[in-house]
Amino acid sequence: MASTKADALTGKALLQKVKDLSHLTKREKARECGYYTTPKDGQIRVDVTGFYDALLEARGIQLDPDKGKMVVAVNPPTGLACIRMVRL
Repeated sequence: MASTKADALTGKALLQKVKDLSHLTKREKARECGYYTTPKDGQIRVDVTGFYDALLEARGIQLDPDKGKMVVAVNPPTGLACIRMVRL
């Protein structure tokens, strides 16, 4: 049976499932959490990248460049840099 993006766990449910499956490999965790497809040839393909992206997002880390822009500001007197994510 093929998993769809809608079937894959996200958010707190994903984090809890990963914690429960700590004894499995990363590929097995991804598959158990719904990050896989079964094409016509019947070979299961695990979407590890999608799984890791969902884990990062569930932990509050956004890597999508369209969701924010990184701004670096330098304080002239001290020369210290401040990095801030700004949503556009």
